[in-house]
Order: sequence, then C-alpha cells, then structure tokens
Amino acid sequence: GIGCGSASAAALQVFGDDADIEWIHGIDASQTMRQGAERYLQEFIQHTNEQQQLRRQQQQEQQQQEQQQEQSLSSESSSEPDSESDSNTDHNHHPRTLAPRITLSGHLSADPTLTADQLTGTMTRAAFDLCLCSFTAAEIPKHSAILTAAALLWEKLRPGGI
Repeated sequence: GIGCGSASAAALQVFGDDADIEWIHGIDASQTMRQGAERYLQEFIQHTNEQQQLRRQQQQEQQQQEQQQEQSLSSESSSEPDSESDSNTDHNHHPRTLAPRITLSGHLSADPTLTADQLTGTMTRAAFDLCLCSFTAAEIPKHSAILTAAALLWEKLRPGGI
C-alpha cells in the first residue's frame, strides 16, 4: 500500500516542478496508514511550497540587486542602455503553484479506468503517469495475484506512463 507516503513524497521531490504532478492516489488496506500518509503528504507539500516560495523571493532579491549594480555601472561608464541585461532570465519556467490532489482508498478497483475516490465516495476516471509499488508484491500471497495486480496497475497508466 501507500504506507506512510514517503515514496510519493520522494517522487514529488525527484520530479518536482518539471513533472507537474497533479494527483496522488494512494491505496492501502489500513485506514490508519491512509490517514497517516495523507497527513504526511499534506505537511510535506506545504513545507515544500514554503521552501520554493522562499527560494523564489531570494532569487528575485538577488536579481534586483544585480540589476541595480548593472545600472549603476552602466550609468558610470556609458549612458547607452544594455540590451542584453535580461538575456539570462528564464521567463519560461513556471513552478507548480497548486498542491497535487491527494486521494486515498482501501482497495484497487478492478475496472482499469476507474479509481475509488474516498473523499467524494465516487469512482473517478484514472489515467496515471507513474505507479509506485514499494514492497507490494511481498504482501500478496500468490504469484498469480501479483501478476493480476500488476496488470491492473499497468492498465491504469497513461500511454508512456511508468
């Protein structure tokens, strides 16, 4: 199952903003583990977002200081504006600002396109980019059941998912 949620947190940290992870769906038979994972992930995401915001503020302050230094140097040496002053700024990078949706359920739906959403009590269409299975096979008693579970998870992946 999802356990404490640390593998999902690691995926968020490793893939970060580039992956733009929108949704984490965890499955664990233990309600206590689901509750613990949800709390851990919410706190992890909050802490990560606070750290990202702090880094962005520090980068903006540093850029402002560099621009002020460049302006003071350019005004001393020449009155012509520097047309290349913004060439090193990355205008295309937009870090994730929304926290991923976290849903948890006690079982894996056998329908390859549906996942139980415990928060709403409904079934949701699922197409995932990443499936994490840490020690899952060790908890399933028969080899045929392990293969069945792997096949169900594989069917829930988007094309190109891992």
